[in-house]
Amino acid sequence: MKKIIFAITCVFFSTSFAQLTINETVLQQINSRFSEGFVLRKNSGTKSSKQENTYIYIAKSKKKIVSSKKFDAKKVGDFYRLSAKKQKRINIHVPEADLREQAYGSIADFLPEEISSNCGITAVGYEYEQIDMREPRVVGSTILIHQVIDGLAVRDESYVLMKYDSTGALSYADVNWVNYDKSLAKSTTSNSKRKTIHINELNETVQTISEEFKEKDISGEIYTSAPTLIAIIDERGNTVLVPGVTYVGNAFERESNRTTSFTIDLPSDASLIPQTKALVGK
Repeated sequence: MKKIIFAITCVFFSTSFAQLTINETVLQQINSRFSEGFVLRKNSGTKSSKQENTYIYIAKSKKKIVSSKKFDAKKVGDFYRLSAKKQKRINIHVPEADLREQAYGSIADFLPEEISSNCGITAVGYEYEQIDMREPRVVGSTILIHQVIDGLAVRDESYVLMKYDSTGALSYADVNWVNYDKSLAKSTTSNSKRKTIHINELNETVQTISEEFKEKDISGEIYTSAPTLIAIIDERGNTVLVPGVTYVGNAFERESNRTTSFTIDLPSDASLIPQTKALVGK
């Protein structure tokens, strides 16, 4: 995978790379976030210091889940499958916004507190069944959940997948959750330099994707972004979370007339990532 290059090169920022465009809203988000110094969590306290404090998060262990009064837990590969001992149904035949609201209640009621109080809903999905030419009907729903640390969505291997049947009963919940230790880290670059490196990396990534899209007759747009914590693997194989930005876009494939979503995860402070570390989760 591509490494982070610390040398500053001539920066340009284009809103278009032929097949892949960047919405103006995204450019405004970048300018706003870096002007506010959102990467930093804590000032060093000395105006003369060239270093500023921030935080990274080092993977400690996978969370072990044991059976409780609410569920039975069984280890399956690298995740745990939870089965409810007592069902509390939700109504899956409602719009997505209402289903999300119900899901949050189900999460708080069912999952261990350490997970339910530190998570967010990534996606909500419906399962349909169509018989003959009748109108498709909803026969199930899936809720995908991600970890949240210090208010930021975590882009790592942690997840909870909650599967509901046609009656709104929870069929099962698959859980793979990583525990992290918070650690103080030193940022050794100025805010303007961080922005320059980040934009260079974004330009390079978008241009690469645009070339791939062109070969497959796909067009796309990056329409929004959000500050996140992204996972990297260090030279010893340890997972570390660093401040980053996740860019979200849509891609339209002309041949199949299908639109799919995609994400790009980039660090917002390259000085926290040695060149021997590679990004994961792109």
